[in-house]
Amino acid sequence: MRKAELNVHPQVIVEFTEELTNRDLIATLIGTTEEGEVIVEVEYEKNESKLVDELEGILEKLSEEIEDDE
Repeated sequence: MRKAELNVHPQVIVEFTEELTNRDLIATLIGTTEEGEVIVEVEYEKNESKLVDELEGILEKLSEEIEDDE
């Protein structure tokens, strides 16, 4: 089992969770950063690496949208 740790801004946690759920990946909320981001640990098998890559790309896009709004 592989693990990826992602930091998710609270403003996009709902959208991120929907994308995570759509990919049937297992995730655990493990805390928050000093900046207030939610730390999400995603567990996946080697053959699910592409799904995690997609999820990371979506998170990056969502984060950019927040920065553009600020």
